[in-house]
Amino acid sequence: MKKYFLLFVLAFSIYVFHTIYTGQGIYGDGNGYYTFAQSLYFEKSLNFRPIFDYLSNFNSNKGIFSRIFWDTRPGPIGILKNPFPIGTGIVWIPSLFFIDTLGRLFQLNLNKFSLLYEMGPGLTGIIMVVSGCYFLEKYLCNFFDKKIAQTTVLLFFFASNLFYYASFEPGLSHQPAFFLISFLLWKTHKMKRQTLNYLIVAALSGLLFIIRTPDTILLIPVWWQVLKTGPSGKNLVLMALTGTIFTLPLWISYYLMFGNPLAMPYLTGFSGTFIFKVVRIAEFFFSARMGLFIWTPVYLIGIFGLFLKRSYLAILTLALLFLTCSFWSGSNSAGFGERFVLSAIPYFAIGTAQIFSKISLKASYILFLVLFFWNFLTLFQFYFDTANLLKNPNLTLSQFFLGQFGAPLRAVLIIKEKGFAYFWNSIS
Repeated sequence: MKKYFLLFVLAFSIYVFHTIYTGQGIYGDGNGYYTFAQSLYFEKSLNFRPIFDYLSNFNSNKGIFSRIFWDTRPGPIGILKNPFPIGTGIVWIPSLFFIDTLGRLFQLNLNKFSLLYEMGPGLTGIIMVVSGCYFLEKYLCNFFDKKIAQTTVLLFFFASNLFYYASFEPGLSHQPAFFLISFLLWKTHKMKRQTLNYLIVAALSGLLFIIRTPDTILLIPVWWQVLKTGPSGKNLVLMALTGTIFTLPLWISYYLMFGNPLAMPYLTGFSGTFIFKVVRIAEFFFSARMGLFIWTPVYLIGIFGLFLKRSYLAILTLALLFLTCSFWSGSNSAGFGERFVLSAIPYFAIGTAQIFSKISLKASYILFLVLFFWNFLTLFQFYFDTANLLKNPNLTLSQFFLGQFGAPLRAVLIIKEKGFAYFWNSIS
């Protein structure tokens, strides 16, 4: 447990520094989820007007701008629209209660739009990533030596984009989804045939549905493990009812905002649609602009390992996820790498642990260090040359690879010639 406490301290320290420096604790899509948490906790309803007004004229450390980037016009019954799923906002409500309670105990007189409230969801995200890593290690220990399981989990924390989303931008839906998949894989492995266990799995599956609907694909191996326990007909009915009940907040919120419980705007045109073109699969994996295996090659190691282990159900599950992600026509996020696969890390981890089990300890450490440094070189280039990496439509692989080693050298030259203060402002 000590190592997980240290991972929490590291991630939270970076997050606090990053939040203080930027003046905000939530970014991008996280704003959509945060408006749910804010309105449900403070307004006790879906009255988004106060939080929308605040975020539309947000006064950051770098000036005033709008953090609302979607159509907020009122729906059929006058409620302002929010196209994001409600689940993450619900998960964040306890963190707002926690901050609110601390504020009252220490008489901080917090405004409901205080930056501290934004840090609550970030804290929740960090806890869920670290907890997800803990349960992932416990799950891997069913198949591999404990040292291999530990090394694999640490590898994905430090050598994949999980590090970024645990430290710099933990206020998104991917963190609770990652936790749920890790926990459910561990929970359902050799699960006892008890009604309570079945109800827990069904409830958390329903929760995942209203957090990240496409990620329910990742429940295929989980439910296969459940079905192997031989649940009774009664338990199957109870699971169906429980899962349905836990999805109701999503249908109700869409009905209130859009007049149709099946609107699902985030999947039907909010920022893109599904376009089936084979070339998109290649771009998803090998593009210089966030290509999964280019930016984070640790995932490729995991794929090789799954084939080596012959984990065909996990391979099928990932293939379905890849198709879903690669055929989405929406623009790349401003985040670090292909964040849509974060929830699937437990499956990549199985393959990577298999690779570690077949090579020597020395080779494992070398592989760990290579992938670790590659991830941090990418992270450095991401902050040093953000505009080129995310917005240049003509970015080539050769330019990306040169940037991996060129960016640090350019940084050294800038610091030497113009000082560290100039360099720091240039990457901010």
